[in-house]
Amino acid sequence: MHIDIQLAMEELILRDRINQIEKLKTVVGRRKNGCRPLNILIIGARGSGKSSFINSVAASIADDYWREYANSGAHGLQQGSANTVRIKSFTAAEYVTSSRLHGYALPSIIDIAGLEDEHSKITEEILRLLFYGQLEDHVNIHSVFNYGKQNGVESMRWKFFKWYTADSCKVDRIIVVAAATQPIPENLIQCVMKAARPTSDRFTREIPVFGVLTKFDQVDESGKIFKDRKQNFIESLSLVGATHRLAQCVNYCDDIDPISARTQQTLPDVDVPILRFMNVVCGSNYVVTKPHESYTSVIFWEAARQQSGSIMQMVYAILVCLLFSVIVRLLSQ
Repeated sequence: MHIDIQLAMEELILRDRINQIEKLKTVVGRRKNGCRPLNILIIGARGSGKSSFINSVAASIADDYWREYANSGAHGLQQGSANTVRIKSFTAAEYVTSSRLHGYALPSIIDIAGLEDEHSKITEEILRLLFYGQLEDHVNIHSVFNYGKQNGVESMRWKFFKWYTADSCKVDRIIVVAAATQPIPENLIQCVMKAARPTSDRFTREIPVFGVLTKFDQVDESGKIFKDRKQNFIESLSLVGATHRLAQCVNYCDDIDPISARTQQTLPDVDVPILRFMNVVCGSNYVVTKPHESYTSVIFWEAARQQSGSIMQMVYAILVCLLFSVIVRLLSQ
């Protein structure tokens, strides 16, 4: 009797997994119908499980078994050390193994090095460079940070900006990953929110932000420490009353799969919560505000405004910026 119940539960989970994948196909649409894959940036502190989450997303839609696309794990026993160093984008062409999903506009997932939990102008500007598609694959984030630290934010802007960036290269969604086993990186999240939801008149492009809480299986969910951390995470991401944008999940890893069964098969009970969350993240009800805004036009306008000493110079600067914006808009069409 017990075995029959267990088999029935496994069948329900498998069916739910299939339904969630079918729903995801509907949500993202087909590329031949003009649907564009979203660019989803994964952000978190070191050791939060970012790369493991990326691999888990890929496994959740796989037909056969888990694969390691993003380098995951820590070096030895050192808490918080990580393998990811350079920016790496994983397109659907790289991680989709099922022929049933070919042709669908599944998102590109961007992995970056774990960031320090500090609130600084440099971190905020690096995030903005990422959001506007100014930093390409294989760029070392730590090198960018060190350059900004040595030369200042303004110099960093002018060194790494690109004359033209297509909208398809910009970030459309942000997922902040935090581990239930570590304090919530409040300072880092504050930088993320400032860059993703600017309040100044300079940058106005706003990006939807989501949260993932990993490793909750390693803590006491009924304990005060976990409850406080979860609430802190929700409040830091401004998700109070919007917890449907928060996922609490476990990743494919040795902790839940010590015999590495994942290298031979998928784990549906891990997949389903992740698939449900990705259906929310990719939903069309979330949109980027001012999607065509160019990082370059903003910093050129700022420089012109600071250096213009007369009315005629200001008028000239405005005309130049307007012309530049028109050119960027025409190129993006």
